[in-house]
Order: sequence, then structure tokens, then C-alpha cells
Amino acid sequence: MQATSSIAHPCAPDETSSNSENSPILLSIIIPVLNNASQANQTIQKLAAEPPSKPVEIIIVDDGSNPPIQINTESTENFQIKLLRLKTNQGRAGAINNGIRSASGLYMTFLDADCIPETGYIKNLQHNVSSETPILFGDIHFFSGDPFFDRYGNRVQARRRTKLQKWTISLTSANVTLHRDLVLAVNGFDSTYRHYGFEDRDFFLRLAQSFPNLTPIYKADCSVKHVDAICLNKILKKFETSGRHTARIFQSKHPDAYRKMPMYYFDTQANPIYHYIPYWILSTANQGLSTTLRGLFFLGYKLSLDWLAIPTLKGMNGLAFMRGTLAKDTTNV
Repeated sequence: MQATSSIAHPCAPDETSSNSENSPILLSIIIPVLNNASQANQTIQKLAAEPPSKPVEIIIVDDGSNPPIQINTESTENFQIKLLRLKTNQGRAGAINNGIRSASGLYMTFLDADCIPETGYIKNLQHNVSSETPILFGDIHFFSGDPFFDRYGNRVQARRRTKLQKWTISLTSANVTLHRDLVLAVNGFDSTYRHYGFEDRDFFLRLAQSFPNLTPIYKADCSVKHVDAICLNKILKKFETSGRHTARIFQSKHPDAYRKMPMYYFDTQANPIYHYIPYWILSTANQGLSTTLRGLFFLGYKLSLDWLAIPTLKGMNGLAFMRGTLAKDTTNV
């Protein structure tokens, strides 16, 4: 397949395409894992509990876990399990790319280790891709054990379902299935995104640029439960990490798309308005606002006042991202 806008159907093979159309395996499920063997095993057990009608392979990529994760790789009829061990951590994008290189299925599913499939997951995936659907997003339900963060996560996911036309910058690859020719046409993920954030948007934007007529579908019956524990500090750390490390990569590659994203308005390096404000003022103001919002957040959190807790959480996320952009070390190493 050639990544050109002249292709009518993005899954139509040409003479340069692989022989994937003749592959006996319909689906390759790629699961990157880092120091999280317990959840990975839960995900695999759930997948294996419902034998697929057509051949499926599960590819677990151990992204340099210390110690190396232990996974049950016992295969069954129509169900093959592979374990790839990376000597050093390459980040989520690099780990998925290793899985892509090992995959032989006609379709590839990217599934995070903390996303446990719900009943009928593989059956529904196989049913939906049988009509040559080029890209399919599955649903994600949050079950972290914290009522507030579950409500918040499910609200975010509900908004994603209503913004399918903006899939390139609003959706996630935590539970997505694509025809292999799409993945190979854009060479998978950009492995320079070694830290948290933006690798999904970069991947989807490159897909949309190569295939401007590509229209994804969203299937609620291809759903998973996000079971990873969520807490405030963990969320803020992710935003700060993306502001410090991966925002620069994304901005340099997709400047127009970046300016349309909410994070742009918190980026002290990209947004010119901050160039006129001294560093010490930005840093001091950030710290003061963060402290104030944290107090308001916990008030809303403890009293179950989502109208207060959710806006203040969004504000803290933005300020955490800003702290990342304020850091002197903004490299991706």
C-alpha cells in the first residue's frame, strides 16, 4: 500500500503491499507492558477465556521491565501468545513498534495492559473487521476504584465518542484496531516519543495526512475496562512530563494542529504571549495558582461536587503542563 491521497480505499493492496491478505491470522493484539505483569496477565486471561473463531495472536512487549515480567504464554487452538522482551525501555511508541514488526495479522489491535477486555471483545472485533473496516475505535470504561476519577474518565470518554470527526487529536490508541496496511504505510509510531504524551495524536495525524478520506468507526461492543488506579498526583505527573518532553516534538512536527489544542495555551515556549513575562513571575504564579486550585479540588472531591472538582482538575492539569514547559530540560532523553 502506498500512502497517497489518490487511493480510494485505504485497505486496497497494491504490488508493494505485503502478502497479509493471505495471512491465516486475522488479528494481532499488541500489548505494551512496563513493570505491570499482574494487569497484563489479567488482560491475557480475559482474552483467552473466549476462544476466537478465527486465528488470533497476542503479542506482549515487555518494555525493559525490571525485573522482566513473567507471562503465561501457553497457546491454544486459534490463539497464539508471543512475548517480546526489550533489553532497555523504549517508551510506549517504541514498544508498540516492536510488536508491529512481529505481527502477522491482517488487522492490528493496540491495547494497553491496564485495559481488560469485556465479554465478547475478540468476537465483536472479528465481526466488525470482517467488513474491511480500516480503523475501529473501541469503548473504554473506567473502573479505578475511585468514584470521582471513574466519573471523570467516563465523561472524557463520552465526549470522545461525540467527537469522532476530530479523531486525530481527541481519541486514544489504548483500544484501537487498524488494517495492517494503514499501520505499515506510516511506519507505525514515532519512537522519538519516549515519554508520556502526544504519540497517539502524532500517529493519527500522519494517518489522516496520508489517507485524507479515512473515516474511523466507533464500536461500543468492542469495549474494555480501564482498571489502573488513578490519583491526582499521578495525573498531574503525566501532564508535567508531556509538557517537559514530548510537547516540543509534537509542536515541531504538527505546529498547526498544536495551536488548536488546549495545551497550547499553557505552553510557555510555544505561545508568544509568555515571552514577555519573566520566568520567575510565571513560576511563582504557577505555584500559587496550583496551590489554590488544589484546595478547591479537594473540597469538591470530598463533598462530591463535580461542578467544582472537574473544572479545578482541568486547571491543575493545564498548570502541570505549564510547569513542564517551564523546565530547562525539555529534551526527549
